[in-house]
Amino acid sequence: MSAASATGNLFLPTGTGPILVEFFASLSTIFTVFAAVLLWMLARFNVTGAEVGAALLVAAILPSTLVAQQTSALESKTVQFVLTVVIAWACARLVTNPAVLRWFIFFIMLYGISTFFLIVMFGSSDPNTGRLSYLGMNPIGVGRMLGYGLITLIALTSMRSAVIRFLALGAALALGAAMTLTQSSGPIVASLAALMVVFLISQTRTHLNTRLLLLGCITASSTALLFLLFAPSTVDRAWQNLAEDLSGRLALWRQSLEIFIRNPFGIGLANMPEFTPGRTAEGLEYSHNLFLEIGVEGGVIFLATVAILIFLSASATLKMPRDRYSTCLALIWLAAFVNAQVSSSIVGNRLFWVVLLIPLGAAVGTSYSFSPRKNGPAVRAPHPGGYTI
Repeated sequence: MSAASATGNLFLPTGTGPILVEFFASLSTIFTVFAAVLLWMLARFNVTGAEVGAALLVAAILPSTLVAQQTSALESKTVQFVLTVVIAWACARLVTNPAVLRWFIFFIMLYGISTFFLIVMFGSSDPNTGRLSYLGMNPIGVGRMLGYGLITLIALTSMRSAVIRFLALGAALALGAAMTLTQSSGPIVASLAALMVVFLISQTRTHLNTRLLLLGCITASSTALLFLLFAPSTVDRAWQNLAEDLSGRLALWRQSLEIFIRNPFGIGLANMPEFTPGRTAEGLEYSHNLFLEIGVEGGVIFLATVAILIFLSASATLKMPRDRYSTCLALIWLAAFVNAQVSSSIVGNRLFWVVLLIPLGAAVGTSYSFSPRKNGPAVRAPHPGGYTI
């Protein structure tokens, strides 16, 4: 639980939430880092890919930070990113253990379900945009929490118990509808990408195809029904917000690319407003695209480092054991990656850095069972068939 909670705004929004949420996330961060360091010491300071990846991320950001224009925003975001990497490393160090991975996935699901109930109890729509949220939370962060919870619930639709499958489908339906009502483009696109991959994986499993098609039909029809019955005016506002958001993103990406071409070695984290005259800092704090933001602010060295780590992490993810939890982690990896291309910043997308480092720290292609053996832990071979959902 501490590992999942320590991600803070990895699926919890930052800075705008109730003090209890922020306090809980901060306290969990302390416990998680402490546990990870203790685990590292007990493992006799064993260095894995998680340690190497975290060290490379911190080292790669230093060149642009040193040569950039020194501002308070740069110092603040740099410290935030370093802390993000530390949290990601701590979570990766813990979650590498298959037993902890199961609990990590479970608590992500629990957070998604809890978010839905908080929306039911305290939710309200913005009078101007119609976006659903609760207690002043950022709708983007709320949508992310619901989206990751939705992905973990999909994994339960393959359980043998009909009751669990029915409850998982119902919960997924509720979370999907609530996520759509937040009108958060990043989480919605990311969840759709993950569900598409699930559908492609399930092509060899007819019974699962039926359940997924049923889930998709129910989710789409119920979302439309919610729009028509409870907020018919939301449809027009949602399309208008989406059009404005897409237009703004395209213009922002073009401007970011121009800045990167002029400053290939980076302008420093959070310094983008200094290079965009005529636009307010509030409206243009970052590129809203992982690669563009890294290239613009961190330069080619940081960009190349992250690209290599993403490739290695993706390769390690595909080689992980094909059980339900590893597959669920792979889907979260995909959703976090897609979300980072259209939403939030490199600090706001902390869950992406967590799932980036977890496969790097895990053993490639094997996992350990916990049945006692005289000669040490038994190695379980990867599942010979397709991925298990």
